[in-house]
Amino acid sequence: MVARTIHADDLLCFLFNFRVEAENLKVLENIKQLYSVKELVNSKKSLISHVESLLESEKLKLVPHGNTKDAEIQEIFQVIDLVYLNKLEYKLPIYAAVNLKKVPCFASGLKQNDENSKDEKIQQQLHEIKEQLNTVSLGINKQNMLYSAVTAKNDNPTLNEIQSPRSLPRNPAVRIQIPPTAQQHQQHPSSSLGPLTHQQHQSPSAIQQENLFSIISKKKRQIKNIRGTNSTGMCPKSAGAIVKKKVYFVSNLADTVNNETLTEYLKTNKFKVISCFEAKSHLGKGFRICIDINNSDSTFTDSALWDEDTIIREWVFKPNNNIDKKNKNEINIDDKHLSNNDSNYYTVEEFSKNMLELQKHIGSDFISILCLNARSLFHKLLNLEILLKQFDFIFKIIVISESWLNDETADIIKLNNYNFVYKNRRNRRGGGVGMFIKDDAKYVVNESSIFDDDNVDILCVEFELHQASLHNMIIAIYRPPSYKYESFLEKIESILNSLNPLDKIFIVGDFNINLMDKTSKDFQNILLSHYFLPLIDLPTRITNNSISLIDNIFFKLNQQCYNGIIRSDFSYHYPIYTVVENTGFVTTDTLTLKRNINKRNISLIKEALSSEKWDSITDESNIDTCCMNFYNQLNKILDIYAPLQPLKRKNKKPWVSDEIIKLSKKQNKLYKKNNFNTYYRECK
Repeated sequence: MVARTIHADDLLCFLFNFRVEAENLKVLENIKQLYSVKELVNSKKSLISHVESLLESEKLKLVPHGNTKDAEIQEIFQVIDLVYLNKLEYKLPIYAAVNLKKVPCFASGLKQNDENSKDEKIQQQLHEIKEQLNTVSLGINKQNMLYSAVTAKNDNPTLNEIQSPRSLPRNPAVRIQIPPTAQQHQQHPSSSLGPLTHQQHQSPSAIQQENLFSIISKKKRQIKNIRGTNSTGMCPKSAGAIVKKKVYFVSNLADTVNNETLTEYLKTNKFKVISCFEAKSHLGKGFRICIDINNSDSTFTDSALWDEDTIIREWVFKPNNNIDKKNKNEINIDDKHLSNNDSNYYTVEEFSKNMLELQKHIGSDFISILCLNARSLFHKLLNLEILLKQFDFIFKIIVISESWLNDETADIIKLNNYNFVYKNRRNRRGGGVGMFIKDDAKYVVNESSIFDDDNVDILCVEFELHQASLHNMIIAIYRPPSYKYESFLEKIESILNSLNPLDKIFIVGDFNINLMDKTSKDFQNILLSHYFLPLIDLPTRITNNSISLIDNIFFKLNQQCYNGIIRSDFSYHYPIYTVVENTGFVTTDTLTLKRNINKRNISLIKEALSSEKWDSITDESNIDTCCMNFYNQLNKILDIYAPLQPLKRKNKKPWVSDEIIKLSKKQNKLYKKNNFNTYYRECK
């Protein structure tokens, strides 16, 4: 019963103090969670009894609201409003307990009682308390002065000894002297009463020491400028132009390369090398190279200077965390910078605008990959076409996870200007992966048994590069949550061990492994051991209750990458993408040509044929030669009057009109305003 009384008083104190805020829905919800119905009833009864005693009237008549928590709170609000209406708050003990300053004549009453007190003992006790307060405040002031003096002494670079505040008071010259108390004044009548100043209790040596500190604090050490070629007494060595440094981490070099050979190679290419030594990071063994960038910064990362597989990243220093104490060669490099991980959230309009700007300077030698979780591609195909039409950008590869297809429905899937390859789940529903490949790409599906597994869906497609010995390889993966985590790690490691480390490989898909969770450490370590880094570092699945990063694109980062997440309601997973430069991607010329034949052309062709000489045909005895001559003469005439022209592809989906695209854009804008987009707004 005691606990309930305390809770009741606590609630009433809160409601009196925060009457307006208490009407907030969130505050009401918190009140309902913290207090039970019985506690609310006790609070109401306690408040009503106090008010009725003050009003000296009959019982209060409240408008009943029921027996719920909301009803009890509303009835308490009625009583509180009645208290304020009759100006009874100052007479209520509960209100006065938390509003002492608002109660009239409270402070003045204390003062008056203090002045009118005739008890000499109380007056003497008050006098002693005041003296002790003066003593404490004076001691605090002196301690602050002491700390400022010590700081001034320590900041001076000419002093040979730096003293701490703890050691300095032991010196008699600057020791703080505590003023005497009231009893000490009685024992020593010669002492002056009242608050004592700092000068009265310091010895001459202390004053001299303070003056020394003030002189030292005013005197600053003059630092000589070493720029230029002149030397001074404080700077005997001359200095030329200021050296501008830049540090790089270079890895994936040949095993025969060492510090000396690399330094000589850079010097022959007119680089001024300041330092070069071996270092290690999660990218493996490499070299930390510091160069003077006054004349050579613009060409250090030039692809002509290095082999195609060499990894070059700018060194990013972390304060107090660059070198491991156990091993000075173990260097911690900024993972985010090395992974070129600049992924962000973009709306469809923002993405289209960025891609238009990007295409102006990356040229045509790039590969672009879009990854979507479809959850039934058969039912989402039209939505996919609308989404792609909004982009104003043509992806070369579109990876689909959770396609939910079978052999019959997969053959129906068609997308303009794309070929579709797939890997369906066997003997079960759901799952599956697919890949839309631009129809001008040269590719082959890798049917190796290493990619064959009944528990996880894996599709591997190889693309031809200009360098015949290497391939672009895209591995699409969907791991169902039911697949055992340890078994999946073994499968991934066996796949990575079977691949050519020099190939340009992308691992794309929905892994159902949250990279924001510590439990994903083993998965990331396996990929990092083969130099694969994630291109996406923000959550790809956001719900009302959770956020997770389960969709990703892993790549060996030796090219410039442009990555991001597209805000779209295509699925409950956000689409992710990457655009990678200088991939050596081979395409085929699929230009379709057609002769424009019309009535006017036909009449001209007839006239040309009638005036043509056919001696090479009529005089020829060999039928094959005769036919060849005829076709040659006919084609010459056709090329003159009906030349071959490129065929313009028409939209095979006429129902995807401009009006539908506008409605889809409006739908995306409304989706952006959804309630669970708090995390998205924070990331933006």
